[in-house]
Amino acid sequence: MLKKGKRKLAIGLAAVALLCCAAAAAAVWSGKGKTEYQTNAVLMDTYVSIRTWGRQSDGYIELIKLLDAELDPFDPGSCLYKLNREGSASSGVLSDITVKALSICKDEQAVDITCGKLVELWNTAAQCAKLPEDAELSDALKTVGLQNVSVSGDEITLKDGTFLNFGCCAKGYACDALAEKMKEDKVSCAVVSFGSSTMLLGRKPDGSEFKTAVTDPFDTSKAVCVISTGEAFISTSGGYERYAEIGGKSYGHIFDLRSGYPAETDLRSVTVICQSGIQSDLLSTAIYIGGTDSLDGYLSRNDIEVLAIDRDKNIYASPQLVSKIGSVAEGYKLTTQLTTQLTTQLKTQR
Repeated sequence: MLKKGKRKLAIGLAAVALLCCAAAAAAVWSGKGKTEYQTNAVLMDTYVSIRTWGRQSDGYIELIKLLDAELDPFDPGSCLYKLNREGSASSGVLSDITVKALSICKDEQAVDITCGKLVELWNTAAQCAKLPEDAELSDALKTVGLQNVSVSGDEITLKDGTFLNFGCCAKGYACDALAEKMKEDKVSCAVVSFGSSTMLLGRKPDGSEFKTAVTDPFDTSKAVCVISTGEAFISTSGGYERYAEIGGKSYGHIFDLRSGYPAETDLRSVTVICQSGIQSDLLSTAIYIGGTDSLDGYLSRNDIEVLAIDRDKNIYASPQLVSKIGSVAEGYKLTTQLTTQLTTQLKTQR
């Protein structure tokens, strides 16, 4: 929900561009008897691309506009802005995303949608090019806590000065909403990209799998590898694109809720693939913050697939994901082992 040139930091807004191979797909899919529609827009502070086969895509932009208008924490006209200032609000969208995010955040302590005041504090710091005072950080952290949120039907109530911020999951939630609407509309295939979050729906007209390129976190003009998948949601988080320069030092946009400062992690980017947009968005942020110390547990899960890149260009992949990864870029090492066993194997592109 950041606006360009105004708000450069936001908790969990994925900094890594995840590039769906849309152009390549268009060339492959032409002439297969399916009508292709494409719509582009700038919403949720990012470039949005919607490609559908079998159904016009215009109405889906309106859905994103609705979500953006409800969930923007900085827009005085949004329901979330009202909730944060008044402590209560009624909104079907707001209550839905709150309930879904809370259920995931309860198991992922690194991410918390109640971090809104910390986000606003750092956005002010970025604009003023001045670090927050320790007392300001302490006060903001006191408002963080899932126990400060209650939901009853469409009514959301906050206490103890808590502000909500959905930067860590809004794009993933939008992907979920679009997938649900497209299924109702009987869209046969769709590729939706919010940059850091992507939705792949249905089957490609030519019957092949989707291919998604994962951006090189050390050189965003290149890709580290290409992942082949079926229908899925994919989100990537990292700290190298959205940041503030304060006192000659770069401060990332993903925060450690223990210190109140941007997270210090040995990971450069984390990509999560699963069957839920909001889950992929939240988990990519949580894993990024936790670093390699907490990576093993995620790599061994069966409900998600993870690809994490560390600062030494090691790529850690879930065992079930390895066969879906093409050749990796030169200088990178891909392992099927958990981080505690770090055995480098597979292929390096020459």
